[in-house]
Amino acid sequence: MVAHLRQVSGDTSLTIQKIEPGSVKLIIEGSNLGFKRLKELFMSGQISDLLDINIQAIQRDQEFEELVRRVLETEAVDLLAILRTAGFDISEDLCGVNLRGAKLSGADLTASDLSLTSFTEADLSNSKLAGVNLSNADLSNANLRNADLSNANLSNANLSHANLSNANLSHANLTNADLSNASLQESNLSRANLTDADLSFSILIMANIFMSLLHKTNLADADLSKANLGGANINEASLTRANMSGANLSGASLDNTNLEGANLEEAYLFSASLISSNLTGATLKKTNLTQAYLLLSNLTDADCEEANFTSASLKTTQLTRANFDNARLTGARFENTRGLSTVAKRWLIQQGAIVKELPGDSPPPPLYLPPSK
Repeated sequence: MVAHLRQVSGDTSLTIQKIEPGSVKLIIEGSNLGFKRLKELFMSGQISDLLDINIQAIQRDQEFEELVRRVLETEAVDLLAILRTAGFDISEDLCGVNLRGAKLSGADLTASDLSLTSFTEADLSNSKLAGVNLSNADLSNANLRNADLSNANLSNANLSHANLSNANLSHANLTNADLSNASLQESNLSRANLTDADLSFSILIMANIFMSLLHKTNLADADLSKANLGGANINEASLTRANMSGANLSGASLDNTNLEGANLEEAYLFSASLISSNLTGATLKKTNLTQAYLLLSNLTDADCEEANFTSASLKTTQLTRANFDNARLTGARFENTRGLSTVAKRWLIQQGAIVKELPGDSPPPPLYLPPSK
């Protein structure tokens, strides 16, 4: 058994200290790294298969857990100071601990290992969490307002309903994190990795998401109004019904992205790439799409009133019932588009657009020119 546990945990120092009667309860001693590995295997459901034993739970040292519980119950001012005085290493010993509701406002946990730790409903406002490992941690409903989480590892973390307003998450790893219904207003997410993260119904008003990676990210129903997404990779993401009014998306890549029903009114998409994107029913009023790439996109029922499409490429796009009233179309290329009537094509040419036909299409009638006197 010991040899098997050592192999599974990767901890050669692991030993069995005691075996209690009844349901088999092993008390083992080992490193924090070994505990972390066993806990991860338990959470993923793999440990029972690896050991060929039905494992019901994995818990830390009861003495430590009891001390944390007593301190939290007394609402001590400085939990970390009490734990340090008791001889615990805060940078390692909090891994996997239940700190639900802990009051840690302003705490300095820089570069600590907090993976698998539960901070549900905890107060971590103004805390220093730069470079921390919070992978698989539970931060749901936590207060992280003004917290420094730059370069933190939050992969697979639960941040649903958390308050991250004005938080610094620059360069953070948030892959596969749950940020649904989270408040990220005016937060800094520049160059963060949000691949496969869930930000549905989140609030990102005026957030800085410059050059971030949002590949396959779920942003359905999110509020990104006036956010800065310049240069961001948002390919294959879901932005259905998202509010992006006034947002900066210049140079951003939204290829194969679902923007159905999204609000992009007065957004700035200069030179943005929206190849094969779905903009069905989207609002693009007064949107700046100068030099944007919309090849193979679907703009069925899109409202493009007063939008700027100067020199944009709309080759092979679907434009059924799209509204271009008062739009700026000089130099916009409508080559091989679908869903345009002959009258609409003629009108586009009159606005300075370049219209070319699909093979077999009949060309629009020539423009009417008044007879010369």
